[in-house]
Amino acid sequence: MDVSVQWVRTSWTKRSRGAPGAVRRNACPLAFPLPDAPQPFLHGVTMTEWEDFRPRFRSSGELPPTRWVTFGERDGLLVVGFPGVTGSRPRWRSLPLRRRQTLRLRTTWAESVSYYNPTRIYHHDTFNIAYGPVSAEVFLRPPSREVDLRPGRPASR
Repeated sequence: MDVSVQWVRTSWTKRSRGAPGAVRRNACPLAFPLPDAPQPFLHGVTMTEWEDFRPRFRSSGELPPTRWVTFGERDGLLVVGFPGVTGSRPRWRSLPLRRRQTLRLRTTWAESVSYYNPTRIYHHDTFNIAYGPVSAEVFLRPPSREVDLRPGRPASR
């Protein structure tokens, strides 16, 4: 499958919810140049409050876990599946991509560190997805399609 995925995760605690922490956090990029790697591959980028939002990179020949996004090819298209919410009910949605198209999928979520330590960690995940051969700068340009699953945002364009 000719797919490249860049998963950019920004993580923070309540210390970065207001200014000046939110200013630093919101300045984090949504995309980076891709490494030279054979497809399919996952380029992971993490930026955390506790590391001053410095990007850390890793690459893998595996795609993201199916908890977040799924991929399938049908009739010459890449079908990207992702969890969404319709009304109050969660359900999976899908979008087809033609070759050389890109998709940016954004979501936020929170988790507690543990039962005994109720510190909340907030995450902003951005999945940049490209179908077909790409250049290293593919995700630095505006995407062909965009889906924003963050609360209070228009869903897609």
